Parts: sequence; C-alpha cells; structure tokens
Amino acid sequence: MKSAGLGLCVLLCIANAFGQQVPNGGSETKERAQQEDVLAPQHVPKSEALAAYQQGLAAYKRKDIANAAHAYESAVAIDPDLGVAWGELGRARMLLRQLEPAEVAFRKFVELSPDNPYARTALAWVLTAEKKYGEAIDVLHQELAIYPNIGDAHQQIADVYMQTNQPDRAIPEIEKAVSLMPESWGPHYQLGQAYMRTHEYDKAAATFERAFAINPAIGRMNDAAYELAESKTNLDLAEKWATHVVQDVELELNQVKMPLDAIAMQRASSLAHFWDTLGWVKFQKGDLTAAEKYVSAAAQFVANSSGSKNLGEIYEAQGRKSDAEEAYAEALALVPATREMNDDEKKARKQLATLLGRESLIEERVRQAQRRMEARRSVQIPNEARAEGLVQYIVIIGPGSRITEIQPISPDDPLFELKDALRRARVPQAFPDDTTQKLPRTATLSCPRKASPCQLTLMPAPAGMRAQMVITAPDVNQ
Repeated sequence: MKSAGLGLCVLLCIANAFGQQVPNGGSETKERAQQEDVLAPQHVPKSEALAAYQQGLAAYKRKDIANAAHAYESAVAIDPDLGVAWGELGRARMLLRQLEPAEVAFRKFVELSPDNPYARTALAWVLTAEKKYGEAIDVLHQELAIYPNIGDAHQQIADVYMQTNQPDRAIPEIEKAVSLMPESWGPHYQLGQAYMRTHEYDKAAATFERAFAINPAIGRMNDAAYELAESKTNLDLAEKWATHVVQDVELELNQVKMPLDAIAMQRASSLAHFWDTLGWVKFQKGDLTAAEKYVSAAAQFVANSSGSKNLGEIYEAQGRKSDAEEAYAEALALVPATREMNDDEKKARKQLATLLGRESLIEERVRQAQRRMEARRSVQIPNEARAEGLVQYIVIIGPGSRITEIQPISPDDPLFELKDALRRARVPQAFPDDTTQKLPRTATLSCPRKASPCQLTLMPAPAGMRAQMVITAPDVNQ
C-alpha cells in the first residue's frame, strides 16, 4: 500500500524554501553569487532577539518543534524586523500544522526579505497547504519573474496542478524543474507521478528509475511499485522495487535489540505496508499463493482498510468466497466514522454486497467481522503463576510466530513471572518469507483473575504509521 503523509513537493520545499539548494541554470557561479548577496543579513539583530533565535535553532535541531516555535516567537517579539526569525517561525508553524500563523509569519518574511529568492517559495508552500491555489501560483510567478532559474518554484507550481488534477499542465513545469536541477531526485520522481496520472506508464517507469538512481528512497520506491501494480504495467520492475524495499527493511530489523527505540517500531510498521505492496504486485502477476502470504501478514499487523480489501480480492481470485466476504467486511469495519469511504472501501462494499447477495446484510456482517478481528489478535496464556494485572509490552516476534524478547513499557511489571509462558505461545503474526527474523510489535497481557488464564493481545499499528522519507529543513541563516 502507498505511504501516507505530506506530498513530495511539500516535503522537498521544507528543505529548499530557505535557500539551502542552489538552483542550476545558465551560470551556476553567477547564481550562487547572487544568492549569497540576497541571503546576506540586511538587519543587525538585537542581542536578546538573536539569543532567542539561537535557542529556537537548537530546539529545532533536537526536533523539539513546539519549543523552537516558542523561541522564534520570543525573537520576533523582541525584534520585529528580524526576517530570518520570521522565516523559521513560519517553518515551525507549518510543521506543527498551524497554517494560519505560518502564513502570517511567511508574509512577514517576504516583507522583510523581499530579495530572498526563497521567501516567496515558503509563502507559496503554506498557501498551497491552505488550498489557496491561485494565490500560490501568483506568488511563485512573482518569484520566477525575478529569479527565473529557481527550479523549486517550477516544482511547486507543478504540485499545485497535480493537487488540482491537472497533470497535463504540471508536466512542463516539472520538466523545467528537472532541467534546472538534474541531480535532484525529487523533480524526477514528481515527473514520474505526473506521467502516471496521464497514463504514460512507460515514461513514468523510466523517470522513476532515474529518480531512484539518484536517491533510492524506499518509501517512494514502495509507492511507485504500488502505482505500477495498480495500473497493471511494468510489473517486473514493480516487483524488483517492492522486493528491494522489503528486504532492506527486513535486514535492518533483523539487527534490532532491546531496548527498542521509536524508529525501530516505525520501521516495523512500515514493513507491513511494504509487505502489502509486494503482495499486491504478486497478485497482479498472478502469483496468488505468494500474494496471500504477504498481504495477510501485513493485515495481521496494520489496521488498514486497503490491505483488507486487497486480501478480499486475493481470496476471490482463489475461489474462497467466505474468506473474501470476511476480508471485505473487515475493510469496512476499519473505515473511520469521521470520514467518507475512499475508493478502496467503496470497492470493498460493492464486492461484499455482490457476494452476500443483498445490500441489507452488510451492516451485520461488518459488526461480526469487527468482533472476530479483535479476537484474532489474541491468544490465551496459561496463568500457572496465578498472576494478576495488566501490562503493555514491546515484544520481538521471531520465526515460528514465537516471542523471543520481551520488554515492559513501564517499569512496574506484576506479570513478569509469565514471561516463559509468553515465549512458548504462538502469537497471531505470520512471516511471509524466510528473510524476516525479527518483528517488533506492541502487545497487552491481561490477567483479570488469578484463577483464570491470561490473554495476550497484539496491538495493531494504525494505518497512518509508516516509514516516511524525512527531509529536515535547513536553517535559514545557512
């Protein structure tokens, strides 16, 4: 399944909006000299403001975005003419998803630093996020009128066209960005996405390959593989990418040790999404046995409606009607009540109605699937120690679906005497291949009464938790 999160151009613009990436055009030396001139400080900051600004930079480096924003607020309160602090404040507000305050800060950045070629790029970034598309394009054209060789501006214009379902208009802009930044993988990848949208699949595959030759970003490689699988084209290439991604993360996880950090847990969750992609590619190639192994293993880990829909299609192709019904019902059970169904969920509902024969039977079947889904995540543990309590663990699952390592999340562990019993139990998490040796997961062990068996429940990772290509924005004073 595809990765979720910020769009590619938005991620790249975080990195580029403050002048870190020097555009390549006509005369590179001249462009660099011009940018050094316009990025030179035009304002002598007050010492107190500069101290607060430096505190913000330090907090940002620690990835403490909230305190960074607070420090930048202090800096601009002391010295309202400190343009660089306004730029950093806008960036911090954007990363905190505080769009209106970010727009205010970036407008101030443009006002105080009108010659900075990336100030308008930053403003266009937030305007696009606010869906103020027309104004964003106007701002970017203003920038290009002054600095015609800034590839990021062309890339952002293309991003607006992509978001407004105008890939034909996006392609010339991205091609210009590619010509200006030939060594930057982002424009190549974005161009591949645009070609996918215009159904030029061979061009898309070739362009994705150029992007990955520059930067084999596994999250984007996974997305490209899934898109090719959805289009049923270039499936050998999609399988190569999806296999590479899965093996890369599996090998990384095979090295993890307790105590685990948050990155290891995130990578484990991403692996489930990558399994789903590889399984979907294999399904499109007609390898139903391998497809089921990968997609079902992913569905055991991540609560994702698209993955359950995919599993339903695999079961249908295998002629397993009741299993397909259950998978489609699970997909619908995973639809949040706060939003409308997406295309995969609509397809799952349509397929379930066809299999059941009547639309009126769907709701009860979905309720049943919800109960069974929760039960399938659990396994009984003998309570020979007559322990009592509730503990959440981080566990590492090894081959044979056995727990090999256990770590309580809190220091207090009233159920520590049951660790041997936990290691003997087979847990409901299969491995689709022999490459996986370790899979971190969170689990809850509940022992409500001393005289009764305990219950270990593997906690599903949310659908939105997955590996992302993280691009950290550089400091505006660099």
